[in-house]
Amino acid sequence: MNAAHTPLNLEPDRFRIRRGAEPFLLEGGDVGCVCTHGFTASPEEMRWLAEYLHARGLTAFVPRLAGHGTHPAAMRDLR
Repeated sequence: MNAAHTPLNLEPDRFRIRRGAEPFLLEGGDVGCVCTHGFTASPEEMRWLAEYLHARGLTAFVPRLAGHGTHPAAMRDLR
């Protein structure tokens, strides 16, 4: 372990997913799209695009990348 890092306290209450930051699926037609958020974002910030695509008949899936939508410390040691 790197001496500069202390172990994370991964208690469930500490790193709960923020409300609205959950991954989601909007089922539409046979053609689909995966909308992936950026480094400092979460699925909620891609909702506008997913809803736009869904309104035009596409299936849209927006996953939540590991550590995102929780606490910044949850992403510290992810690779």
